[in-house]
Amino acid sequence: MSDYRQILARMSPDDPAREAIVHSIFGRSADLKMDDPGRIKLPDMLLSYAGITGKIVFSGAFDRFRIWNPDEFAAYDAEMVAKTRASRGEIDAPFREALAAGAISNAKPINGEGDA
Repeated sequence: MSDYRQILARMSPDDPAREAIVHSIFGRSADLKMDDPGRIKLPDMLLSYAGITGKIVFSGAFDRFRIWNPDEFAAYDAEMVAKTRASRGEIDAPFREALAAGAISNAKPINGEGDA
């Protein structure tokens, strides 16, 4: 949120893009608190916005997490798997370059090919 605040502070208060961002991000955000057992109650407004009415999918995403409607997550997951398969060479190249440069420690071969 601090990144958004810094960017928005540089924009004119009359900028329509700024107004849209402020409304979309800050107007739909909520300050959430954990209870003693470590649970967080998501506000009904956020659940409704995400299309969540019952079960959820809690998905790790590298340096963050996402909470999904299970059906929407399944569709997104299938799309991302297809994109990954379609761009395998594009994804492999940066890893192979890092391996060759010694930038990835403890790398192990995959698929028995002798390289990661």
